Amino acid sequence: MLFSVIIPVLDCNNILLKCLKGLNKQTFKEFEVILISERKIILNKTKYDFSLRILHKSIVSPGQKRNYASKLAKGKYLSFIDDDAYPDLNWLLLASKKIKKIKNDKFILGGPGILPLESGLLSKIIDFSFRTRFFGNARMRYEKVFERITDKDLDDWPSVNMFIKKSIFFNLKGFDKSFWPGEDSKLCYSLLKKGGKIYYDPNIFVFHYRRANIRSHIKQIFRYSFTRGKFYLHGDLNSRKIIYLIPTFFLFFMLIILLLNVKTFLFILIIFFIILLGEQFRNLKENSFLSLFLSPIFILLNIFIYGIGFFLSLVIKNYRTKVGR
Repeated sequence: MLFSVIIPVLDCNNILLKCLKGLNKQTFKEFEVILISERKIILNKTKYDFSLRILHKSIVSPGQKRNYASKLAKGKYLSFIDDDAYPDLNWLLLASKKIKKIKNDKFILGGPGILPLESGLLSKIIDFSFRTRFFGNARMRYEKVFERITDKDLDDWPSVNMFIKKSIFFNLKGFDKSFWPGEDSKLCYSLLKKGGKIYYDPNIFVFHYRRANIRSHIKQIFRYSFTRGKFYLHGDLNSRKIIYLIPTFFLFFMLIILLLNVKTFLFILIIFFIILLGEQFRNLKENSFLSLFLSPIFILLNIFIYGIGFFLSLVIKNYRTKVGR
């Protein structure tokens, strides 16, 4: 068996069922699927063409769930996907072809998590805000980027769409159970320290839903920025980048301007909004004018929330983000 597809599950939901349906239609058949949840998962009576195992374990952390399931996996490679995503029909086939071309066993392979077409307006706006160059350099995580990207360009990858050899995964001691989110970032850094590489293929993609409401979106941004700040303090080289500091610098810069002169603050905000609006016009063909004009507001929101979370992580020692959406 080549792949063990591992899905940490919060509860049974329509997206999970869509994920299983997408796996059932895979053009590549040499795989098994392992669901793991702390709750009892009851699926419908659909018969699947693959081997399906459902594990119930009192584990809350997604990283720990993946670690536990990996110990029972029969596949040579571990394939990670989340329960709020579902794969393209050629996901495993293209991954198997790509893996054959990679000579070094120490690698992580990943592809983008694309927003499903049926997503609502809020999800599309959030997706816009993630794909802009003004919110980091991670556009390839959210859309197919066909520019030449080498392993030297990558030092991090999310577990929503990740492949790794099982023996290498155990050699790296799996996901760090001390962190969520960000356990995938820690795994990537451990791989790089041991001479491993991260590869990207835009055609190996999954469909990944964004958060369903503003509150959960804000919580997601805060959690990622908070753990990133912790990794910055740890000295992790894939987190020690100026780009992760910029939102905090921008936040304090705007606060100082606000205290000094409200009119100047509003003027800078308007100018920045116009710049963001111009950036978003590249997405005009994909979405409506409403989402086009609302997305700059979310970009600003993302930057401010990220700046707050990153700063707090530097000054608060004994706080951990809670698992949940």
